[in-house]
Amino acid sequence: MIRGMSTSRVLVMVDGIRMNNAIFRSGNVHNVISVDGESVSNMEISLGPGSVLHGSDALGGVMHINTYDTHFGDSTEILQSLVFTLSSQNAQLSRRPNFRINYGGLNWAGMTSLTYTQYHDIRMGQRILPWTPASHLSNTQLSCLPTTIGSIDTVRTPEDNRIQYNTSYEKRNITQKFKVRIAERTTFKSGLHLSLTGDVNRYDRFTEMMNGRPKYAQWNYGPQAWIMSYLSIENRDKTAISDWMKFTLSGQYFEESRNTRKFKAPVGRVQREQVYINQINFDASKKISNKSTILYGAELIENNLTSTAYHYHYMTSDSTWNAQSRYANGSRWISGSLFAHYDADLSEHIAFSAGSRINGISMYTPISFRGFNEDARLKFLAPSAEMGITYHKPSFKYFLNFSSGFRAPNIDDASKVFDSQPGAVIVPNSNLREERLYSAELGAKQKLGKLWVVDASFYYSYLDNALERAPYTFMGSDSINFDGELSQVLAVQNLDYAWIWGYQFGVRTDISENLNWMIHWAHPFGKDSQGYTLRHVSPFNATSNFSFHKNKWRSNLILRYNGAVDAEDMPFSERSKTHMYALNDYGEVYTPAWYIINLHASYVFNKNILVRGGIDNIMDVQYRSYASGIVATGRSLFLSLRGSI
Repeated sequence: MIRGMSTSRVLVMVDGIRMNNAIFRSGNVHNVISVDGESVSNMEISLGPGSVLHGSDALGGVMHINTYDTHFGDSTEILQSLVFTLSSQNAQLSRRPNFRINYGGLNWAGMTSLTYTQYHDIRMGQRILPWTPASHLSNTQLSCLPTTIGSIDTVRTPEDNRIQYNTSYEKRNITQKFKVRIAERTTFKSGLHLSLTGDVNRYDRFTEMMNGRPKYAQWNYGPQAWIMSYLSIENRDKTAISDWMKFTLSGQYFEESRNTRKFKAPVGRVQREQVYINQINFDASKKISNKSTILYGAELIENNLTSTAYHYHYMTSDSTWNAQSRYANGSRWISGSLFAHYDADLSEHIAFSAGSRINGISMYTPISFRGFNEDARLKFLAPSAEMGITYHKPSFKYFLNFSSGFRAPNIDDASKVFDSQPGAVIVPNSNLREERLYSAELGAKQKLGKLWVVDASFYYSYLDNALERAPYTFMGSDSINFDGELSQVLAVQNLDYAWIWGYQFGVRTDISENLNWMIHWAHPFGKDSQGYTLRHVSPFNATSNFSFHKNKWRSNLILRYNGAVDAEDMPFSERSKTHMYALNDYGEVYTPAWYIINLHASYVFNKNILVRGGIDNIMDVQYRSYASGIVATGRSLFLSLRGSI
């Protein structure tokens, strides 16, 4: 969650290519677990609207995930480095071996990374913080666990009520990169990311109860696949139109499925989604003068969706028949855009930037649901712009930014059929427009003497035509029977508006030559036109970090704090989720405040051996991050050994 936005309102990019696809939903998504953490070299987060440079979805911010790159070597040795990393953590009994090799010569280079990740069931913390009555967390621990023995659904008492059963999963990753210097200033690059996960159970669904027993016997995301490949050519010759130019052709394939069956029900359902993505990017920059540069480019994206579903009899696997698919099968989403961005130094201490983008969106989705059939088509243009000015000197920097961004409705918004929460079902709605964000931000960074640095920023945003879930009618009814349950009808709709505002502060100081300290805190706020809190506005949060380094040692003592969300401030869509949140004395959901303390350390034995270790959640606190369906890990020891040649 970034500045009150999440999932489809936050753009995720891997090696400069957007990961968001046409079925990214407004609720929490698990697609990002496909990225191999061991292959990530760094991650940057750009706060605020980024639609000028990146198009749709970049409202709250942009997450840039950069994986390890290749490097040209010399002509004497092809093998540059061989790295092996083994990580282990006890609270979830996780194992993660990684093997990475770099190789190449003067004009070519390659990198191969292989990772296998295995997570066992999560063990929650034991200590309940004093300001949260234990009775408010009575729904945190499962009293019964759905189990199928042969052909009979039954329940059993968990052996350890601190273990969250059915949270284990495994994952395999391959990352392959290659580049060739085809001329002095021209480079050809290729890349491949492959990720395969096993079944991922949705734990929060197993905590739902109906008539005193579990609601579901089975609810899992089936094996998930993600493949991303790209080819690019980059040229740095100075010409009349550019000093740097890059052309990228990329393709992605996403596959996910959902396997659900209610407790004691003989019939289950499998829904399967396959998204095929083609993307072309052109980017270039040109230095107009010694004080100004222009960046410009174009982008074309196509998403094609195959969505199928079938029912099955769990005692007779060969007995299947058609079911309602999650999305409209054969849907297509296309985006084409042009952009330009200008940067200039107006004087020695004043910098100015401005940019604009024009984006064309086209969507086709053949909706078919319970006798309602519509070939919905959507076409529109979405402009966006930004402008900023910065006044800076060696001891300070002040900035003021104005920007606009947009999120185009996607296939998930227009055609999804899903029981999103107990007693409610989302139905298709093709009468949608893009939502637009208009934002202003004022910030400063100031040095105080030689030891202290303070930074702060304030932002205020207006979200017009906000795409939100809200009560709806389907063929004249506000409730329908769905999956054997009378459910309120909801749909994604363009509501009037929403406001989002907030602040963030940071302080950093060098206590001594080897010890420094920083603290950062932030608090977003957001309300829709009905006065309800926006769903992804996170609570007040703060992080403090004492960092010590000397010779080959480095250690960090980290304190994280999250504030409470009272019952009256809970978003409307979350108030019925009594299985996910703490319950106050009146049975209303809320989120208690919590804190944890972590200790991390590393030691470099030599240039080839690095050991990392530490303890997370030292106090073994039982807590749940806001809007999470899983209680966080309790006290956890971890150890990582990295060796290279």
